[in-house]
Amino acid sequence: MTTTFTTHFRFGLPDFLSGPWHADWYALVIKMDELLFDTLLTTITTVWANSTAYLPGNFVVSPEDGTFWTCNVAHTSAASPTLFSADRVAHPTFWTAFGIGTDLTAIEALATFGIAVRTADGVWATRTLVPPVAGLTITNPAGISGNITLTLANDLATLEALASTGFPARTATDTWALRTWQAPAAGILITNPAGIAGDPAIALANDLSAVEGLASTGLAVRTAVDTWAVRTMQAPAAGFSITNPAGIAGDPTFVLTNDLGAIEALNANAILVRTGTDTWAVRTITGPAAGITVSNGSGVSGNPTLALANDLAALEALASSGFAERTGTDTWQITGFTGTGNVVRDTSPTLVTPALGTPSSGSLLNTNGYPESIVIAVGDETTPVTATTGKVTFRMPYAFTLTGVRASLTTAQTSGSIFTVDINESGTTVISTKLTIDNTEKTSTTAATPAVISDSSLADDAEITIDVDQIGDGTAKGLKVTLLGRR
Repeated sequence: MTTTFTTHFRFGLPDFLSGPWHADWYALVIKMDELLFDTLLTTITTVWANSTAYLPGNFVVSPEDGTFWTCNVAHTSAASPTLFSADRVAHPTFWTAFGIGTDLTAIEALATFGIAVRTADGVWATRTLVPPVAGLTITNPAGISGNITLTLANDLATLEALASTGFPARTATDTWALRTWQAPAAGILITNPAGIAGDPAIALANDLSAVEGLASTGLAVRTAVDTWAVRTMQAPAAGFSITNPAGIAGDPTFVLTNDLGAIEALNANAILVRTGTDTWAVRTITGPAAGITVSNGSGVSGNPTLALANDLAALEALASSGFAERTGTDTWQITGFTGTGNVVRDTSPTLVTPALGTPSSGSLLNTNGYPESIVIAVGDETTPVTATTGKVTFRMPYAFTLTGVRASLTTAQTSGSIFTVDINESGTTVISTKLTIDNTEKTSTTAATPAVISDSSLADDAEITIDVDQIGDGTAKGLKVTLLGRR
């Protein structure tokens, strides 16, 4: 191993352990060192001096030992009598020793085999390429037996072996396959799904495209295949209201109002009764003092049940026919009569004048209070009825107390708005809840909402008009209106 160096360039002076070789090589290397030193000294190098400006890259020779130095930092050297060595100690970054033999000596001193790497000025080491845990293998990693050869392995080798085009996907350890994006049957379209000709482009289609194309806000509703619209919930005229009906500012909220609100507000249990507009109360069926008993009159525990009691129960219990005779409190029996002739009571009965009015001078025309009806045909039997005011106009032949109204059709309508009729006296309606005939029905007697009379007194010679306020699908025919009451 070299342990001796020349003065100027630190050429290594190896020990050959042989007299002639050792002396001759030493002399030759020392001569080379002197020649190079003289050449540099006379051409590009000066001797370091005090109070002298130096720039990076300047070469100087130490006046103390003849070594070469390179300037690293622009500066002015210290004044006399400061020595060059002392100035370097005071400013260690200003100068770097220059020696041709430093790196060569370090290389020469390497004792192992491998790739030579300079790790610092004049410092060298040997290295061996180290492959990663997976992906690459290296043959002859130190370059000793031949060229360093890198080979793909594991996942990288599988990727490199792919023969077609598309998106690589790792399907298992060290296993890869090529994939192409697949669009669903509807909703999304994919252009260039394998990415070969450019970036895959995803576009909405069908229902998704229609939803994205909506320009307004509200509840999304599918109205047909690939067709959507926005909707707002509509509350009926009465019964409940809807807050935020389109759902934009929050959840649609239903609030009961009118009759439904009144029913919901009830806090007792019994049969419901509408006592006025938007007003409801609970009622319980109550039986009379005698004759009928009522079980579960409020309907809470089951159906209200009426049962005969007292005299009525005794009468109902009679099993034979004949004259019924009350023989005691709540006791009756069938009495039989024998013989011929009329049955005569012990005392004469008291005759009561009937409520049909008193006949005058042998005439039976005075029948005030006797029930009667007036039937009015509104159109013919074959022409569809239309919605019009004043369909029929006539005058009352006498004063009349109205106790009921009815409407009927020869041909019922099948669908649409509920068929509605109004009756007016001198231009003012006499029914607060109009006459209605439900779809597919021919009479108002089966209507879900019965008519309510608000003016029961029809004056003699009053003008009566019949209006058809509303019809449905236009198929109704043969309308008649009936006024029920008495004179």
